[in-house]
Amino acid sequence: MKRTKLRVVVLTWTVVGLFVGSMNSEASAAYIIQEGNTMVKTRIKVARSPNLLDNRIGGDYGSDPNVTEHIFDIGLKWVRLGFWNSGLNWQRVRRAPGSYSIDTAPDNFVTDLAEGGVTVVMTMGVGDGRSRGDDMWRLTPSVMNDYREYVRTLVQHFKDRVQYFEIWNEPDTGTDWGRIPPIDYARLVRHVAPVIRKEAPEAKIVIGAIGGWWQPKFPGYGNASRYTLHREYLEEVLCSGIAPLVDVISWHPFYGHRPDDPYYQNYTKMVEEIRHLAAVQGFKGEYLVEEALWRVESADEPQGPVSAIVSAKYIARTIVMHRGIDITVTVSGMFPGKCPEVARRLCTILAGAEADDFTVVLHTESSEIVHYGFQLPNGDLLVALWSNGVAVDDDSGIVADITCQLPVSGAIGMDVLHGYQQDLDIEGGVENTRIRGLYVPDYPMLIRLQR
Repeated sequence: MKRTKLRVVVLTWTVVGLFVGSMNSEASAAYIIQEGNTMVKTRIKVARSPNLLDNRIGGDYGSDPNVTEHIFDIGLKWVRLGFWNSGLNWQRVRRAPGSYSIDTAPDNFVTDLAEGGVTVVMTMGVGDGRSRGDDMWRLTPSVMNDYREYVRTLVQHFKDRVQYFEIWNEPDTGTDWGRIPPIDYARLVRHVAPVIRKEAPEAKIVIGAIGGWWQPKFPGYGNASRYTLHREYLEEVLCSGIAPLVDVISWHPFYGHRPDDPYYQNYTKMVEEIRHLAAVQGFKGEYLVEEALWRVESADEPQGPVSAIVSAKYIARTIVMHRGIDITVTVSGMFPGKCPEVARRLCTILAGAEADDFTVVLHTESSEIVHYGFQLPNGDLLVALWSNGVAVDDDSGIVADITCQLPVSGAIGMDVLHGYQQDLDIEGGVENTRIRGLYVPDYPMLIRLQR
């Protein structure tokens, strides 16, 4: 696809208070997208999964068929299955030594997703401790052979409906799943990747699903613990020689992170370094991040809770940011708080969108504004802007003028939190289009440039 260069110049800004208040329709209608704009706001129209182009946005689930309509209603085009208490886990499918069988419920679930146009990532490993020997993660030769046959069973059975097969979930963790040393995980990949390739030549082999470690009493987290990706584990796996054998590298990026955390602030730089290392090691495939989550329902979880509105804002940032750097993203299937509403709008808006390397220049006193660009199938452009600091329920936004170095026929501002869109007042010439008085909130505001 031809990449169109877009120059965006934020000319002025002032800090003003935005009326967020409750999430009801009255509050949403009062929200200002563009200063002085009197045009009518309309609701953002959304579509179900079967009616959308690929948006590379997904959710993480076990194998419960009761959530199929929930998935379709949000508009998810990707679903990652397995782990937790899934009927697809190794200890569920393995009935006895040499005997493997798949239950009807998860089988039908996969069929329903595939028929609805959803890309399925099947995670193949052990789940929680129920009905599982605690030594299933100890990779002796006999255990590895048994796991290989479990993988063969799943791939043979689902290869007509599943496009991505993931080898294990969080091999790095030291919880109930047990920790597999990187060298042993690499051995496991070498042992089963040829089976996947033979049984389903068109399928993609996913490795990683790397988790992390939890640090209590980290500054800013109070009684909660702070998560850090096991980057060293992932890098050791990539340097083991298996990178050319696989198609996708995956990891788990965020669990309740504060934006003022150095891990959060340096995350995209870390991703660039991981990609560079993978390329040096001979990897030429895709990237997938999984299980992003900001909990709202329990203060007992190690991630710590945030409000429903703040959780939705952070999930929106995570989705747009990863899509903006050309990475597929899945969010924890719990979708807490207001997250389903925000994800539903993003799934429709980003359907068919491709990350585009717009030239964007921001003239502002703030260092917290981030931006990403996309090109839509019909040639329209999307610009996503937000203030990347700590989010709050009652946001104070930033007013900005934006100049685009290309002519456009119109522009639409889309507020994915409140669910409203509005035609924007624009000033245009042959080479430049200016949009004055846009509000930049602490969650993605998307501007569609019509061409």
